[in-house]
Amino acid sequence: TVVGHSLPAGDKPFVDDGNRFAMFGIPALTHGPAGTGAHTLHESVPLNELVRVAKIYALTAVQFCNNQPITQ
Repeated sequence: TVVGHSLPAGDKPFVDDGNRFAMFGIPALTHGPAGTGAHTLHESVPLNELVRVAKIYALTAVQFCNNQPITQ
């Protein structure tokens, strides 16, 4: 794994398109960087969080396209 442990699963404390999909029984995945001040003038995300999330997105795409498990 990229971060050394499984990502958490379950409800989330915000609204996005995944909520709409779930209303219709469609599984959805929501994941992004940890930051502060979301949707404000002072929103920020540490660079290491952007790198972490980029790795997860890239490895997920590779696994999906190749239908193979991710190893690193």
